[in-house]
Amino acid sequence: MDFVLHNLRLKELVAIVQENRKFYEDFVGFLQGEGYRSVLEFIQEPSDDKAANIISKYLIRPSEVKLYDGLLRPYANSTAKWFFLAWLLRDAATQRLQPLLKTVPGKTLIERQAYLLNEVRKFVEPLFPETENWEWPAISEIMLARLEGSRRALKGTLFEGIIRRNLAALIANHNLPLVVSDNQVKIKDETYDV
Repeated sequence: MDFVLHNLRLKELVAIVQENRKFYEDFVGFLQGEGYRSVLEFIQEPSDDKAANIISKYLIRPSEVKLYDGLLRPYANSTAKWFFLAWLLRDAATQRLQPLLKTVPGKTLIERQAYLLNEVRKFVEPLFPETENWEWPAISEIMLARLEGSRRALKGTLFEGIIRRNLAALIANHNLPLVVSDNQVKIKDETYDV
């Protein structure tokens, strides 16, 4: 076939995922330092207290390794670890877990994150009992899907900013008594980005 449609978006995302492999390897090294031979062995940890403690230690552990978003921008270290652990556990840190943090036990954000991530760990453990589910090839597929969503959201936010700016200029040019909000607006039960 002479004509091949190249998927540049996929190629870019795969390159970012490969950069993020170092973050996964750093996590595996952390677990090995804590006495676990594999990610699965940690996932199968029978002690809630020990697992939550390991998660807390990881969340507060300083690291120079970067986790990149869908546009190859590094996340802040604390955000990176929260996102990574949520992704590893097949969950969505912002969309699903973040709202739950308000309702779980813990005095500090780290304690609440560790508690919640440990609950997710216990839930997914019987769903993914094979070692392969916790090795890089499987995790890279999850990361690819999450980064694609991140990329769409980031580009959508940029697009919304352009629309807000142009709409505000149009309103000003015509001296209309309207205001363009910088954030999402909720009217009744519906949210509007612009």
